[in-house]
Amino acid sequence: MSEIRVENIIGETGTDAVKFTKGINVTGIVTATNVSIGSSVTATNFFGSGAGLSGVSAGKVLQVKQTVLNTQITVGTGTETEVLNVAITPSATSSKILTTLTSSPAYVQTGTEFKLLLYRDSTEVYGYAFYFGSGAANVAIAGPNGMYLDSPNTTSEITYRVKLTRRWGSNSCYFNHTNGEAKSSLTAMEISA
Repeated sequence: MSEIRVENIIGETGTDAVKFTKGINVTGIVTATNVSIGSSVTATNFFGSGAGLSGVSAGKVLQVKQTVLNTQITVGTGTETEVLNVAITPSATSSKILTTLTSSPAYVQTGTEFKLLLYRDSTEVYGYAFYFGSGAANVAIAGPNGMYLDSPNTTSEITYRVKLTRRWGSNSCYFNHTNGEAKSSLTAMEISA
């Protein structure tokens, strides 16, 4: 095996790059300040943070919007009552919107059932849970937490709305009820496809 040992290889003019027209096979660790590739790179593994990469779009979180509710809402009629909403404008029609609901306990009066639903604007897209007050006493029920991945196929502003409605019975439900210290939230996250 032949060897050439040098500390530095400089191009013909002192500033020109050295051309390796037959390629280079390297074993071990190669350290370079900048690497410019004219065509493509094939690698088994990449290491590092990837924070400086550009032109990578699949699976990235593009924006996040959130609404937090810190007051109690009383629902007692048969019509739907909006308890949370968050607006988001997708940047591409191919984007997905991941919605996440985190809610505090509700207090349901006896003999009454409520349902909690997610709407995209005025269209129902997902059902979270039922609140059911049974027996002789009022019931405190842990708030539902849930996620829904939506494909709205638009670049217009969308408002996701969480609505609570009484299904049957004649009593009330107190959404976000923990003695004035409750916090519920609705988050919408745009993810590139």
